[in-house]
Amino acid sequence: MICIFIDALKPEYIEKTTFLKEIAENNLSGNLEVTFGFTSILPSFLTGCYPDTHRKIDLFDLDQEMKPKTKSRLLINLRLLLKNNRFFFTPLNSEYYKYFKVSQEKAWPQKNSLPVKTIFDILEDKKLISIDWPNIYINRKSKLFFKNDCKTVLDITKKLIKSKPDFLFVHFLDLEIAHKYGTTSNELKEKLTEIDNAVRELAFLDDNLIIFSDHSMDEVREKFDIKERLDSLKLDFGKDLVYFIGSTFVRFWFKSQEAKKSVESLLRSLEEGRIVNFKEYNLPKTCDLIFLANFGTIFYPNLFNTEYQAMHGWDPKIQKTFYIIKNLKGKKDTHIINLLPTILDLMKIKKPKLDGNSLVNE
Repeated sequence: MICIFIDALKPEYIEKTTFLKEIAENNLSGNLEVTFGFTSILPSFLTGCYPDTHRKIDLFDLDQEMKPKTKSRLLINLRLLLKNNRFFFTPLNSEYYKYFKVSQEKAWPQKNSLPVKTIFDILEDKKLISIDWPNIYINRKSKLFFKNDCKTVLDITKKLIKSKPDFLFVHFLDLEIAHKYGTTSNELKEKLTEIDNAVRELAFLDDNLIIFSDHSMDEVREKFDIKERLDSLKLDFGKDLVYFIGSTFVRFWFKSQEAKKSVESLLRSLEEGRIVNFKEYNLPKTCDLIFLANFGTIFYPNLFNTEYQAMHGWDPKIQKTFYIIKNLKGKKDTHIINLLPTILDLMKIKKPKLDGNSLVNE
């Protein structure tokens, strides 16, 4: 089984490709709904479960202990490497960094990386290869690679696939360039062509092939200064509440009922977004409240201090991505939690209890 993960694949891109369009037309394909959040999505693919099962929403969670933290990316990731925790990340460049901790330590192919079994745990007795920058995993053994461009990933994949793994997971990150240049830029078009050609080279190396993405990408239409509005409430950050401003949603933790009522009243008056119902999106209660931006609107100043031309992370029931499964037929929209049970059926592997359902024989 070859699993090709094309990061930031907008469904409309398919029409601008040659090979992806052809393989989508001749095999099972359709729009793919993902889970709410950012860090929630790949765990949902890897476990076949919703976030309220695997407990992930975003990269950072509240740090109750407020431990001292360095903002040195090199030092942080060196410490992780020495501890053999390989979920590398960029620290927050914010005065509020002390209030948060990273939600993940282990890379996905590491044993017990999540509270529930991943595909790497389920297939532990098989030969597994994962090429997911900056980590290469052959079963549980790892090494680093440093260039994350399409050509490098393709060359590594073509070399390692000669060992005939039972499951090969390969991640192409190139389309994330739309964050900087937008979804219609020449830079994006060039990367899309590279990805299309790379998939063509890999698609016939195994009878079982799945192509999917973790999110789409859409242009930013409006920017809204939500911090200014929150500051108008005269609440003390850290004493009355803590909030994490992402680009498309804000998470809140309240220290008092008065602070909660004040914030809720403000948010309900804003036309730029809405309060999220946790149950509607199968989310764990890892925070007290989430305020989601309207499609096309982003909040600033986000805690990453980053500007975006295009973004993802809006309502996943609206902003969908795409998938293709070779040797199955039809056009069908589905949810990302259904891909793992489908993979296990295609590999003829017994499925554990999952939230998702297989697309085989549907």
